Amino acid sequence: MGAKFQKTKYPGVYYRLLARRVDGVQDRAYAIWYKDNEGKPHYKTVGTHFGDGMRPQVANQKRDELLRKLREADKSPADPSPVCTVGMAVEVYERYARAEGMYIDAEMSSYNTHLRETFHHVPIQSVTVDMLSTAKLAMQDAGLAEQTVRHRFSHLRRAINHALETKVYVGVNPLATRRGGAFRLPRPQNARVRFFSPVEAAKLLQALKFRSAQLHAMAELSLRTGMRLTEIFGLYGADVMPQSGVIWVTAKGGKRQPVHADPAVFDLLAPHVRGPQFMVFPSRNGTRKTAAGDTFNRAVNQLGLNDGVQESIHKVTFHTFRHTFASWLAQSGKVTLLELKELLRHESVEMTTRYAHLIPGHQANSLSIVSDLLDHATSPRS
Repeated sequence: MGAKFQKTKYPGVYYRLLARRVDGVQDRAYAIWYKDNEGKPHYKTVGTHFGDGMRPQVANQKRDELLRKLREADKSPADPSPVCTVGMAVEVYERYARAEGMYIDAEMSSYNTHLRETFHHVPIQSVTVDMLSTAKLAMQDAGLAEQTVRHRFSHLRRAINHALETKVYVGVNPLATRRGGAFRLPRPQNARVRFFSPVEAAKLLQALKFRSAQLHAMAELSLRTGMRLTEIFGLYGADVMPQSGVIWVTAKGGKRQPVHADPAVFDLLAPHVRGPQFMVFPSRNGTRKTAAGDTFNRAVNQLGLNDGVQESIHKVTFHTFRHTFASWLAQSGKVTLLELKELLRHESVEMTTRYAHLIPGHQANSLSIVSDLLDHATSPRS
């Protein structure tokens, strides 16, 4: 384990000092020692003092819980196909997501509202296509948008996939995407096409600055880096690293990703970074924000940016800042589609192709081939 580790008063619980300091106090990483059912010794890091709130007594509890599970596993015969309900999978995934720092309150609230009554106590292997289709129809009848319905089922699918990965459930995911499968998730065509002109962006940022310094900083941060609103909500002081020119965000699915930024972005953030352990943009009561709020809508309404607009794909929302970031880069002709994919942190290039038409000459150069051939064939000299 190394000489740097030191004993605590709890048997099998150790700590080592880290280089990081918070308010002058050196952080600690805690580890536990145990033997598995085959008698092999292991050391496992269970968390840090400041980053995870870990304490010696908590580490000791984790060690006791791990030893208890090992004893139970040793006594109990393996069950090749344990019964696992949808609710069990959702609860296991919720604990995992929270332990990994993911924001999952919205997903759990939606599950409890729209899916819990139907699926919570049902074994996963008993979930049928008819049950899923009935639930989908009920949400659509309740007025939920197709994208919202898709998000509800996607959360359920992730929970069951996690149960499969952790062996909590052995079987098949009834929501798995399979060619020829009977159940289909909604595939909404709602990709937004509206993006700001430079004048519109400047006017909206000014209107936001007049109303809220915090909201203005969030909006300009999204415009300058393409960060999603949920990523901005999850920022802590420790994530902002001006010395390396990087901001670390928790992206979709809980993945930690670096966002590169120029000095102007760090100057923008500086007044809002109070310390490594504090949220950069907390709500008034110090908790995590969940929405941009009415202040943003009032600024948009003041400028008339949504006046007369009926379709949602043409409406200005906070996400328009990220869309503008991508659109301006594409229009510049200075980035390729693959470079834009990396900047937006898309999982696949297919997600980035919505901006391909903005790249100068993307279609025009190809179409001119047909025009040139036709003009040559019909010219008097032909």
